[in-house]
Order: sequence, then C-alpha cells, then structure tokens
Amino acid sequence: MTKKSLLILLSYLLLLTGCGKEEQKLQGGHLASTGEAMVPGVSVKVDNLANQQTITENVPAQFRITASPDVSNVKVSANGQILGEAKAGPGRAPFHFNHTFTVRGDQDLRFDAYRKGDKAPAARATYRVQVVSGIPAGPSKLFNPYILRAVDYLDKNWGLLGYNINAQLTHPLQYHKYGVLKPTRDGQTMCVAGVLEVIITAFDIYSRESGNYALYDFLPFRSWNVLASDTIKGHIWVNPKLNSSGTADAVAKFGLGERVKFSELQPGGFINLNRTNGHGHAVVFLSYIDIKGNDLPAYSSKVAGFRYFGAQGKIAKGEGGLSYRHAFFSKNGCPEVPYKRDCDVIFSENQRVLNVGQMFHPSAWRHPSYMEISLDVRDRDPLAPGDEGITHSPADFDGLTTDD
Repeated sequence: MTKKSLLILLSYLLLLTGCGKEEQKLQGGHLASTGEAMVPGVSVKVDNLANQQTITENVPAQFRITASPDVSNVKVSANGQILGEAKAGPGRAPFHFNHTFTVRGDQDLRFDAYRKGDKAPAARATYRVQVVSGIPAGPSKLFNPYILRAVDYLDKNWGLLGYNINAQLTHPLQYHKYGVLKPTRDGQTMCVAGVLEVIITAFDIYSRESGNYALYDFLPFRSWNVLASDTIKGHIWVNPKLNSSGTADAVAKFGLGERVKFSELQPGGFINLNRTNGHGHAVVFLSYIDIKGNDLPAYSSKVAGFRYFGAQGKIAKGEGGLSYRHAFFSKNGCPEVPYKRDCDVIFSENQRVLNVGQMFHPSAWRHPSYMEISLDVRDRDPLAPGDEGITHSPADFDGLTTDD
C-alpha cells in the first residue's frame, strides 16, 4: 500500500469514528454551548454554564443539565477524562452533577447524553471554562472599587437629569456584544434603575481596562434587561412577587456577591433601605457618617447614618436624578448638616428591613446550585412581629428625600 493510499484510509477511518473531528474541536478551544444532536430530536444543555465561564478552584460546582425526555443518563468529561455521571432529578427534573476542580486553567467540558440501551451518545454539549484560584479573603475579593469609579463617572456625566418612577437609565448602556440596555425618558431614571446603571457601568470600566469580557457571559443579556422571576433585574427591582428585598439579595442569589451586616459593609456596597414614613430606596453605599455628616473611616459607636449615591429627588432636571445624599437613622433624628439629607431611615439587622451587601470581583463569581436558587431568602430571615408592614413595593420608591 502506497503512502498516499494509507493516508486516505486513515482519513476515512477518522471520518467514520468522528474522533478526529472531536479531538480537533476540543484541543482548538472553539467550543459551542448550543449542543450537538447525533440523533434527531435529542438534545442536552447545561442551564447554568456558558463558554469562557470562570469556575473557582476548590469550590464545589454544581451543573444543572436539561435533556430530552428519552435521555436516561448523562456522562461528564473534562479534557477527555471522564469525571462521572450526572444524577437525574425526580420526574423530568434536570440532571445534576457536582464536581470540585483542583487544577487551574482551561477545562474543556463535555456532556454526553445517552438513551437507554444506546452505546453511543445521542446528543452532546461542550463548553470551555477557566478554573481560577480560590476566593481571596478580605476586601480584595470585592468589585467595590469599580462600583465606586462608576459612581464617579455617572455623577460627572449623567447626574441630575430628573427622577421619574416610571423611567429607567440615563443613557444607553452597551452590554458588550449582546445588546443595549435602553433608556426610556430622556435621561430621567429612578432608584433601582440607578443601581443597575452603576453596576453595568462598572462592568464596562473593568472589562475595558482588564481586557476580560467574560463577566458578560456569566448572566445573559436578558437577565439584566427583563423583569422576570428568573432574572437579576427582577430581583433588583424588588418585585413584590419575588422574595428579594434589594440589590444585596439579588447579587447573592445569582452568585455575584453576598449579604453582609451593615457594620461590615465596604464603600461601593449596596443598601436597600426603608423609612418610618412608609417609603423605601435603593442606593450605593459610600461611607459611614457621624451626627454632623462627617465621613468615618470605619464602623463604630459614632455612626449615625451613611452617605450614598443613587437616583432620587424631583422630576425636574437639576432637582433630581443620580446624586448624593446623607442618610440618618431615625434613632438619631434629622440633624442639620450642609448636605441634602435622607432622614428617618430604619436601622435593623434584619435584611428584609435594611438589605445590605456587596458584589464580588468577577473572578470570585460562581453560579449557585439549583438548591441555592430555589431557597427563599425571606424564609431564612423572617420578619419579627415589630417589623411587619415596614417593607415596601417599588411603588413606594417615589424618590423624595427629606430636603427635596
């Protein structure tokens, strides 16, 4: 047999088995998350996984896999090595697969779906992920510095364009290559939209500086653009039908951050507050303040409130919109200070009354497990009898603060 004939034969065998094509696909890194059907009508996908997603080293990851009803089992491999088999949920519930990655770097994950009795997969989904070092301790793990830079940028370029409870976003916000978050009222905006605008602006600052655009793949464009029970926007908006009391609940529930005690909050964190007058607000925390409105370097017995950035005030341009306020807890009265005030804020350790948290650096984001998503945050933090009736729906976010 000639050398040319041998090469032709080998190429033919590779085409028959498909292994040559698949090996090239895995090594090349051009993986598609849309899935591949070997048998018509059979499909498999991982609901909480996307290409170029980061996974934290030594932190258990849980993959939620959905497949066609006739799929009996799903085998999972990484870089060609079998990791194990996904477990099926009750009825037609998604399959689940848990794995802790202990080696950093790129991992090509493959999910092969089999029908009962089949020796070859009927469908396949492939993803490339990056395993990064474990979550660092302390403030270095936080995204807060970028949140603060976004605050500065928005204040200088899009501040005080008017407050309107029926408006959102001061200007169009590009969500990388996936779409544009669009304004609705010629620069006017309102409080929860103001917080979302800060977050997306911080994404832009970070990605441009670092060259890392993977954070846009963590949650789809829809999650930031649509009000629904399964979107982070729906939770930031404090939808009364959802168990979210604010931005802190939203970032914690979707794996981007955590809830913390008010005394542990770092500048660039988030607060959803309630007032004794029956209204609420969503803001970005900037600093603790004393009774004179002076910034304090850390939490102490001198804390009388906090300084924040958000959307509030009146509808007229120059009288409302993205701006700063000094908030005072009701127990400290409403002291005279040379700043616009927001008085009668209720202090509480209950996250449903004073919802407090902050966002992790993108390298520390992780998709929560199916069980974590399903957990009801309010069941974990029930209201005390004296707190009933002091939390509010978005209709109560009228934007007016003490000096408006």
